[in-house]
Amino acid sequence: MAYTFVNFALTKREQRLCGKCQKLKIACTCQKKDVPKLITSSQEMQYQFLRYCYLEDMSEENVFSTDAIEVQLEYEYNCEKYDQHSEYISLNDFELSHLPDNIRHPTVCVWLRNCAPLVVKLRKYGNATGRVCILPKDLSTTRTCDDTHCRHLNELGRDHQVHGGLGIITNRHVIKTDDDAAVTRVDFFYNEETDPVMTELGCTVHLTNTKLDYSVFSCFVHSRALIEQMMFYDKRRNYAWQCIPREIRVKTKLYAIIISHPHGAAKQISIGDVVRTATKSKGTEEQENVNALRKIYNICESQNTNGLQRFEAYYKHVLKDITIPYTITWYSTATCKGSSGAPVYMGNIVNENGEEINQAHTHRGVDKGEKLNVCFT
Repeated sequence: MAYTFVNFALTKREQRLCGKCQKLKIACTCQKKDVPKLITSSQEMQYQFLRYCYLEDMSEENVFSTDAIEVQLEYEYNCEKYDQHSEYISLNDFELSHLPDNIRHPTVCVWLRNCAPLVVKLRKYGNATGRVCILPKDLSTTRTCDDTHCRHLNELGRDHQVHGGLGIITNRHVIKTDDDAAVTRVDFFYNEETDPVMTELGCTVHLTNTKLDYSVFSCFVHSRALIEQMMFYDKRRNYAWQCIPREIRVKTKLYAIIISHPHGAAKQISIGDVVRTATKSKGTEEQENVNALRKIYNICESQNTNGLQRFEAYYKHVLKDITIPYTITWYSTATCKGSSGAPVYMGNIVNENGEEINQAHTHRGVDKGEKLNVCFT
């Protein structure tokens, strides 16, 4: 199967291929010792497709600003979860040995590395985490940048344009209103403390739900290349998930894997167990609502590629007040302040246009009674 990386025009670095083996430097085994050891040479022959899934160096100098924020976990002595800080794994240190035994497979490691670029840090009055989604209806829209402190003012002028198409998923208790979204800074590619970061400003709330505590807000950006990157990473994440053997995909449901920015630090991965789940329902009426929604969804999905957008609009404007059951999931994964809104990967899937998609849930916070973390779905 032929697979070609997108070569973004804004990149000025040399192509990131090893001069000896002609593989991506991050995937080859003949480079310096700090290259992530995700696969052994014997496994490499069996999983040739993996080299198409590895992330390239994401800190392209001419795309990103240089206002990376330095926050060290070990300085947060006052954190009530300080004893859990040792459970965090920095993104660049993450490797196969960190995975639980029954999902310790190279494809799982590759999948998580492909999820990471979509995770963003949110800065409003405090720190939180979000993840990128694509808003197809906004892809062709532009608006005037209203950031009075925009770093592009000198270069582009006061009335320069920004481009739509990206949404950010986080908690409702992080972003409730358009005003909240409009003052939220979104930091892309904050993977290590010394990494340059691309920062954009939030715009308006696209969707919000009080019961499930999630919001989606739009983020207009200065570079179309960033939108192309996010769309590419989203496709590659889905492809990487489908490359995981089915029996291992099923076992990922036993674990809650979180990528977040605890205390505003660079991306950290934490892994814990799914402890239990419980479904909350007010009665048969809510279950009937679910059945009706499922039928509408299936009809929309079967029509054409715009069917899911039609379902989204129908749900948002016509069905927004109906009540449906929801599920609470408790898990033991390490989180701290700043992890709110982070994606929780628990092997949950949806089928869209006949394709199996892994669906992350959104970390909500701590159930103090249970002394466990929790998310609502």
